[in-house]
Amino acid sequence: QPEEFEALLRYLYARSIDYINISDYIVPLFTLATRCEARGLKHTLESLIAFNLDGSNVASLLILADQLTATSLKQSAVQFITKNPSEVTYEDDAQKTLVADLLK
Repeated sequence: QPEEFEALLRYLYARSIDYINISDYIVPLFTLATRCEARGLKHTLESLIAFNLDGSNVASLLILADQLTATSLKQSAVQFITKNPSEVTYEDDAQKTLVADLLK
């Protein structure tokens, strides 16, 4: 998407992040930063995402963190799920099973 690509370029050339509008596309930007090996941006976004974990997003973000080898985010998600298992919502049984496998 254009927003993610523009944000990546802004970070790469100006070391600038638009914190006001980033919530609209933070996860796709995180994925893009990881794939483009923009390590500084990846770590910044990883911290922001981890800070905003909640029961509605933690399952999908744990899976994404595992896929992208985002160790810090994965640890935060595991910790959230372990401390708040009743708050976690799952899209379907397959996601619930995958999360359970990642928690082992």
